[in-house]
Amino acid sequence: MKRKSVAPILLGLIVFTFLEACAGPPNLIGVQQKSEEASSEGAFTEHRVLLATTRRRSDNPAELFSGQRAVGTSYALLDVSVPPVHQTGKIEQSKGGSPDPRKDFTIAPPIMVPNEQQFLSTLNAELRKRPPNDRTVMIFVHGYNTNLSAALLRIAQFVEDTDYAGVPVLFSWPSGANALKYVYDLNSAIHARDALVDIADLADRSVAQQFDVVAHSMGNMLVMEGIRQIALTRGLRIQKSRYIILASPDIDADVFAKQVMAVPREQRQFYVLVSDDDAALRLSRKVAGGVPRVGAADADRLAEIGVAVIDLSQIDDGRSIHHSKFADAPEVVQIIGKNFAMGNTLSAEKSRFGSAIIVQPGGLTLGIP
Repeated sequence: MKRKSVAPILLGLIVFTFLEACAGPPNLIGVQQKSEEASSEGAFTEHRVLLATTRRRSDNPAELFSGQRAVGTSYALLDVSVPPVHQTGKIEQSKGGSPDPRKDFTIAPPIMVPNEQQFLSTLNAELRKRPPNDRTVMIFVHGYNTNLSAALLRIAQFVEDTDYAGVPVLFSWPSGANALKYVYDLNSAIHARDALVDIADLADRSVAQQFDVVAHSMGNMLVMEGIRQIALTRGLRIQKSRYIILASPDIDADVFAKQVMAVPREQRQFYVLVSDDDAALRLSRKVAGGVPRVGAADADRLAEIGVAVIDLSQIDDGRSIHHSKFADAPEVVQIIGKNFAMGNTLSAEKSRFGSAIIVQPGGLTLGIP
């Protein structure tokens, strides 16, 4: 009698662990209506998020956008409220029943934006509400196994905890939000590449003084492919780009090296956040045949290819997976926020990340207390 292979079982365990690591809230948009009592109290803060997505519209109005791929890009505005009890690094969510804005993050009903030109006009209007020094844009790109609700809550939490004064733009690609759809998600990220390049172009054409890109996990593959496409086809003509923060990149280390090589060394304004205790990326490495993932790779080797690396291995975010330290660890998210506000480079000497180690291109190490 032949013994059954244990490989499918191991793969199932790996996928199940990913599910535990990346699972988000139900994909319900605009159903968390604020009560008159809570609204009159003014107890919460709100962040207006501009949404650009290549997800297909859902048949369920409460879902708004599904995990299926659309041919074009859709646009919307959504207000996300943060409760007064919010703690840095956390996303407070209702464990049952309707969310209460005094205790939970909530998402208001969306305002749809009909087309790209109107989206640019809306972006400019939001920018003009701010003082000239705060007219910046943050393009946030989420990771694997993430539905739209989870992505909206994450960007709102990140904006709140960094005190980002500019305009947050969520670029949401069609993740299947299912741990069994890792390959589907990877292909969906690549599928969205052209649309992300268009959003970066809109940010460059807007009245913004500059824009930042923050990507997490598999979203980094999409960002790096977009950057490579711009480098190869336009010679990096986008002028207003400031920070490109690559948090826990779920990218094959060999592929990343090729992507970076397409960008002239003097223009590699990448800040790669890595951690050797990232359990999700250890599992991703097994699924990928043993090739290291960038977010768990050796910091010195990454620095050799011309990117600044911030090693967060010694920072405890209080989670078992350690895959989202950029937003979950209070000391990290607050330092990122200070750099956004002051306009410093994340590798500057005064940008100490507590027990983190900052490795600049060429191997110079900074930020060690």
